[in-house]
Amino acid sequence: MEKFNGKPNSLKKLGIIFIVSTLLALVSLIFIPNIILKIILLIIFIVTAWQVYKGIIFSIAVDDQKIRIYKPFGIRTIKFDNIAFCAVHGIDDDTTLLYAFIRQKHLKGDRVRGIKSNKSFDEIVKIISEDNGNTDLNINFNMASKILISFVENGDILKDKILATVNERHKKII
Repeated sequence: MEKFNGKPNSLKKLGIIFIVSTLLALVSLIFIPNIILKIILLIIFIVTAWQVYKGIIFSIAVDDQKIRIYKPFGIRTIKFDNIAFCAVHGIDDDTTLLYAFIRQKHLKGDRVRGIKSNKSFDEIVKIISEDNGNTDLNINFNMASKILISFVENGDILKDKILATVNERHKKII
């Protein structure tokens, strides 16, 4: 299992913002007497703390079977067998986000979360693998699992390893 540790600079900045937002939510809850102002400030500070928490990544571990994302209060596991396809969004040179579209089990069969289609998981994998850039799929990137690879050290190596492993799995399906 290869492990990619979080960048110390981003962990420090995000950790401070998370703690400050949480403390401000508690202070506004306790010390502000006006109920409307209290609710508004609580919502602002809790939403800020939640968004910052989503960006805190201690490390990402990758092996042949799964990706494990270690966060302060939990571990998220994504199995390579359940990934239909990945899309990379490079915002700039330092910020890269990997969208992983995951299998979702239904009573009628396996579907892919984030794709509005009646096609099965295997059919979508074949369409994506054989595609020349013009798919007819209705893709919703908000429903994909997001892997913040730019928040770990050696993020380019991690991205290449994940994409190579997904491509190997797709060859087995096809």
